Amino acid sequence: MSLAPDGADLLAQALDAPSTFSGVTVDGGGASSWSALVARGRRRAAALHAAGVQPGDRVLVTLPTSLGFVEGLIACWASGAVPVPLPQASGARAGAIAARIGHVARIARPRAVLLAPNDDIDLGAHKVSLVTIDETHATPSTTDATPPRSLPDVAFIQFTSGSTGDPRGVVVTRAALNAQLGQLHAGMGVLPTDAAVSWLPLFHDMGLVGGLLLPFAYGLPVTLLSPLSFLLRPARWLQAISRSRATLSAAPSSAYALCAAKARAADLEGVDLSCWRVALDGAEAVRPEAIDAFCARMAPYGFRAGAFKPAYGLAESTLAVTMTPRGRGARVLDVDKVALAAGALVPCAAGAPGATRVVSSGPPVPGATVRVVDDAEVAVPDGVIGNLRVRSPALGAGYLDDDESSVAAFAQGELVTGDVGAIVDGELYVTGRTKDLIVLRGRKVCAEDVEAAVEAALRIDEAHRPPVALAFAEDADATVGERVVVLIGMHGRATLDAERQAHALAAAREAAGAAEVHLVPVPASSLPRTTSGKLRRTEARRQWLAGEIEGAGVA
Repeated sequence: MSLAPDGADLLAQALDAPSTFSGVTVDGGGASSWSALVARGRRRAAALHAAGVQPGDRVLVTLPTSLGFVEGLIACWASGAVPVPLPQASGARAGAIAARIGHVARIARPRAVLLAPNDDIDLGAHKVSLVTIDETHATPSTTDATPPRSLPDVAFIQFTSGSTGDPRGVVVTRAALNAQLGQLHAGMGVLPTDAAVSWLPLFHDMGLVGGLLLPFAYGLPVTLLSPLSFLLRPARWLQAISRSRATLSAAPSSAYALCAAKARAADLEGVDLSCWRVALDGAEAVRPEAIDAFCARMAPYGFRAGAFKPAYGLAESTLAVTMTPRGRGARVLDVDKVALAAGALVPCAAGAPGATRVVSSGPPVPGATVRVVDDAEVAVPDGVIGNLRVRSPALGAGYLDDDESSVAAFAQGELVTGDVGAIVDGELYVTGRTKDLIVLRGRKVCAEDVEAAVEAALRIDEAHRPPVALAFAEDADATVGERVVVLIGMHGRATLDAERQAHALAAAREAAGAAEVHLVPVPASSLPRTTSGKLRRTEARRQWLAGEIEGAGVA
């Protein structure tokens, strides 16, 4: 099998000779060296053996952020099994998560499920063994001497978020994982002295590969926080970076914006972010306003704008495809809005009338290439927006048990990403997803741009949680014609007064270039999301057209 760019099987090396000097610290949940985690994980494999797990079998890993999650992964590999990371079916969204797990089980046909104590999963007709992994780092009671089995060729199966359709299982081979780890190492300039912090979900590609497996492969210390811990108090992420003197940490733009808006001065007292040299920004659209707000808010605490590292990636390529050069910070391009809607990035003066900003996601990581093509698959010139195609040794081997989608997406070794963007000066500018484009009278508008404009118009101050906007195009008919529908998710008992509604409507019309915009306030909890928190615009549009969304509209 092909290995990482330097020829090393990084995963096998990490399992055979794990670091004894560094490891995992779970905020509020204990700490352990990598070597101790590997030893316990190998012993936990006995429970999988007892459950009848054979080499090549799939095992669902539905554990919280914990040392037990790491041990569960290692137990799968030590058993020769293929882990399928999934969210834990608990909390306020347990029902939706259980439905996702059931969907995955129908596709993956697992032999066993690893779950936390007191959790229970009903997979109906799917006959599987439920194996409990304690969240603590206590030594497993079993001492089964079953010899370890060979590592599987498939490192794990990563189910996509489902933001534009049903989740699909990307088959990530060990070769692809090793290649990606090497690409991340080179692109981020990882040093032996680095340390990481992550609150990202471990069932998500950025949390799993970037937040956990990269430190594991290179023997770096990592501090893990639960996603809920971050959401309840975003400053905990920054406190953890300061406390552990972390140099590497990643998050989507929305998380940086949340920190800028919600981190209280009292929570930041004594925080020193001067150690943070790589602040990766990815997993969703990179927003220039989020970068600006975070840099301004955190500069007094030692954060350097040059640490920002916007990136582009997707589960089908294991994680990263492009990332900006080290130490440069974000490159923001001012472009003409009309030209952007027409399909081109045309630079203009900053702050000029009709200008908007787009952020570079950088050049491809080592070994990867990105092509931009039109709908006829013909390459377009630089600066012209088109469909993104990716080649990389980190590409997955296709979608699990979905030959039709695999052939369509991984045609001839080149990934059809479903994203659109342009190349300028060798760097990629992602402008949206094909399925999330709003097309009005021949103009193409990114739904996220409309949403960002509405949210900015509705933002009051740091003390109020801003509404969440979700935009899509409504089918044209003789009565309504072409228009944009914007669902405005309101938190708690918050309401919209007439003045704020007018501001939001004007902002939406300007962003969409459309006179016909329909604003619909709804409870924020009713907006359909993936398990990783991404808005499901396609599902929201389906619900709207089916009359399943209730709200008082404002035309």
